[in-house]
Amino acid sequence: MNMIKILINTPDIKHIGGGVTNLYKSLKPYWTEDVRYNYIGKRIDICSKIGVLWLPLDIVKYSVIIWKWRPDAVLLNPTFDRSGMIRDLIFLRVALMFKCKVSIMFHGCDEYYAKRVNKDRMRKLLDRTQCILSLSRNFTAMLRSWGITVPVLPITTKVDDSLVADFDVETRKGDVRTFLFLGRIVKGKGLYETIETFAKIKVSHPDIRLKIVGDGSELPKIRKYIAQRHIPDIDLTGQIEGHDLAEAFKTSDFFILPTFHYEGLPNAVLEAMAFGLPVLTRPMGGIPDFFEDGKMGILTDSDNSDEYCRLIEGMMDDRDRIRRISIYNHEYAKTHFMASKVAEKMEGYIRMSTTI
Repeated sequence: MNMIKILINTPDIKHIGGGVTNLYKSLKPYWTEDVRYNYIGKRIDICSKIGVLWLPLDIVKYSVIIWKWRPDAVLLNPTFDRSGMIRDLIFLRVALMFKCKVSIMFHGCDEYYAKRVNKDRMRKLLDRTQCILSLSRNFTAMLRSWGITVPVLPITTKVDDSLVADFDVETRKGDVRTFLFLGRIVKGKGLYETIETFAKIKVSHPDIRLKIVGDGSELPKIRKYIAQRHIPDIDLTGQIEGHDLAEAFKTSDFFILPTFHYEGLPNAVLEAMAFGLPVLTRPMGGIPDFFEDGKMGILTDSDNSDEYCRLIEGMMDDRDRIRRISIYNHEYAKTHFMASKVAEKMEGYIRMSTTI
């Protein structure tokens, strides 16, 4: 079988953080087709201006690549929000002008935007694609309710196989001393609620620590917030990767991501599970499609740190329960979320779409 050429639009995986870049950085070693990345948006090493200022240049560069390289398929990667759709519908039209077959993978959905968008116009545009990759059953149902007829196919984000290659879940003994938050340090990820929860649990468990891993626009305010409240034993590591990231997971005992952001499927939750961490999170995006409350940790609609404290303290002193969750999460993630399996599935979908 001949390889097909796939052009994937993504932010710069070398310099930009976030879920999309994390996904395609980890998938890169596992492609078996002829895959090429086309970087769009801001480039931190060149200019810190917002990505929209790069759009005219990106459109020209994208058009030239398609014209010269002639890919069999193009994969776009927007969030379903106003800015993401304005940009990527331009890329869709350009690809269609060159008679390319286009697939779209959506990385989250702004519900406010989705309620107000012209659904008939959006349906007509999206029905010109070959297929849509969806991280959430709710998002799939929304598209179907609009009358979209192209295949809407389930996909997940991933855990890098190499990240957990030397992790042994038997090292998990059920102790909970170190909490971990990992994600973009931006409004809506639930970091303030995480810090408040940690401070309340620390009253009865004074030996616990909190690690905050990530970078983002809210970081200076987070530092000030912690200092003003004199909360001890919080480590802010910034953005870390590779061995340092693996060590952050290995040396933590419980993962917290009470996100309010319009997530697709947060990589960090899947990575935490692969390292055997119980998880507290909220039912955003694709999380409730697989997350088993009680069996994998805590899934709650609450936005209240008192409730998070009650729920976590209700399980953290039960070492046998924590250990059972650790083993279950590790095995589930190894079965369902490895990057090698996600790359294989995604390529299969896109190859199939080229025959439609």
